[in-house]
Amino acid sequence: IALYNTLLALLLAVACIVAIARLGYRRSKVAVAPVAQLADAVVNWDPTVSDEHQFDRIDDGAEPVAEVEQLRTSLRTLSLRMRDYVERERDFTRDASHELRTPLTVVRVASDLLGHERNLSERGERSLRRIGNAVREMEELVDAFLVLARHPDIPLDRDEVDVAEVAHEQA
Repeated sequence: IALYNTLLALLLAVACIVAIARLGYRRSKVAVAPVAQLADAVVNWDPTVSDEHQFDRIDDGAEPVAEVEQLRTSLRTLSLRMRDYVERERDFTRDASHELRTPLTVVRVASDLLGHERNLSERGERSLRRIGNAVREMEELVDAFLVLARHPDIPLDRDEVDVAEVAHEQA
């Protein structure tokens, strides 16, 4: 009887421990669920996509936790600000690129007209070539800005450059 009572008490103790652990696990899972949802939203957050509701509360019947709701509100505000910053940067890049095209065109046309002059010294021709090269490089840079402003995921064209050759040419 003592052996059976000991085994019964041990079995009841193990059953109580399992029940309490399971209940504690369920309670902690419910308590941590809002934070886990926010973590998933942060992992999937893309500041270039204008989704204002990605940090909104999912109504699962649970009582809202003040700290989690404060964090949710802060993240929603941050996402809206980031979206505005990205949009402003894209607008600035596009506008600046268009504004830079006009003076570059004026410089290119003026250098082309100077290139047709017959009495230009060798030093003047060399300076004119340098101006032409600089204008072409600036036009390529402005074109790259326009590509970035249109769509940031488009990769830029890259060219292999022999640095020694460029240094020798510049020297």
